[in-house]
Amino acid sequence: MRLRGQAVADRPWLIAALVLAGFVHIASVLAMPRLAQDDAFARLASAGPLNEFHALPRPEPGAELVPFNDPAFSAGVCLFDLSEGPLHVRARLISDSFVSLSFHSRHGTVFYALTDKATTRRAFDLFVATADQLAAMEAKDTEEEPPQELRVLASGKKGFVLARALAPQPSAYEDAAAQIAEMNCSIEPLEGR
Repeated sequence: MRLRGQAVADRPWLIAALVLAGFVHIASVLAMPRLAQDDAFARLASAGPLNEFHALPRPEPGAELVPFNDPAFSAGVCLFDLSEGPLHVRARLISDSFVSLSFHSRHGTVFYALTDKATTRRAFDLFVATADQLAAMEAKDTEEEPPQELRVLASGKKGFVLARALAPQPSAYEDAAAQIAEMNCSIEPLEGR
């Protein structure tokens, strides 16, 4: 035991090398999602143009655009770029089944989520905006007419909204797909507000 401890004491560079290797390993694991070329935004770009909702194909094993996508859900995506203005997301709920919206950064990190239980008047109506855009929107608000829509602060200029609608039974999948087809997203320039 004493020989082993003395061998390490005689080689302080060995401890430094092990600590450095540990730091490099942790840093590379944490940086991988940001450095990967095939990130969430790039994979979903095949769904269609920016600032429009697109229904995703029904998940097939090994061919999912969204990892771990449950086949009981119909899904749609809206990729956005807030360079021209805030994103306006709207949808009328057409059934009582579960519907969710999750808002993701360009790299796939969720920065906001809500479900059909948070809607007013059985509809989603919200804006996704940068901090500057939110400030400009709030500057136009009046006390007589407070905003009726929800406003979400984006974590960056690019990202995506993922919508999911539950089909409680396999026969209800078409109803869930119809709910996704009701989703609408578009850039609304601040001058037009």
